[in-house]
Amino acid sequence: MKTMINWLEDAMPWLQGVIAHVQWTGPTLLVVAIIAVWLMWKITHKVAKLFVRAILLILAPVLAAGAASLGLGSLLNDIETQLGLPPSPSVTASQPVSSASPPVTSLTGKVSYIDDGDTLIVKQANGQEVTVRLLGIDADEVAHGSTPAACGGDAGANNLRHLLPLGTTVTATPDPVSDTWDQYGRLLAYLDATAVGLPDVALAQVAQGYAEAWVPSGEPRPARFNAYKQAQQVAQQAKLGAWASCQTIGR
Repeated sequence: MKTMINWLEDAMPWLQGVIAHVQWTGPTLLVVAIIAVWLMWKITHKVAKLFVRAILLILAPVLAAGAASLGLGSLLNDIETQLGLPPSPSVTASQPVSSASPPVTSLTGKVSYIDDGDTLIVKQANGQEVTVRLLGIDADEVAHGSTPAACGGDAGANNLRHLLPLGTTVTATPDPVSDTWDQYGRLLAYLDATAVGLPDVALAQVAQGYAEAWVPSGEPRPARFNAYKQAQQVAQQAKLGAWASCQTIGR
């Protein structure tokens, strides 16, 4: 009995490492919880029961997250109480278990790469690079693999390269009403390049005819959206930039 307990104690770090690298989903966690609880009620052998309890202890954080995502947080707490387990930390469905993207008020660095007409990479003083997606606008896509560039894709990217030569100092600032990061890990922000006379890079792209005013469907409009829309209408009517050869720009 004592040998088995010592083995469980030694195996705990390994089990924690394995569990931490599993991509847990809500339904999977629910199944694991049901099986573990059933075993705790049915198993009478003390060593086996101790093993199952140890697994539940290790799984407590991810079980809490999964239960919350399924709206079963209170049920999990009841089960833990019946089994004599410590309560899991409270996690709500609207709160991520962990966030790889920290909150940002503003970010300053130098332009290290231009991807297309609305996306670039900024290198900070500490060497960290952040991909910035200009907020409130959309430019045509450049070529990706076998997918050719859209009508104004190359022109938009080249214009942004002209506006922001590599090494230009810029400051990226998110909008309070918009998401700070998108699903691709890009910082959604206004870009100030006062060093080259551009207090709003996105506005310059739109006004020169290489991007349209745009926000994802269902998302709140950022504060500068109306200004971008007005600039787009002027550029479109005057057939500036890519509007001279493209019927549409962006989405």
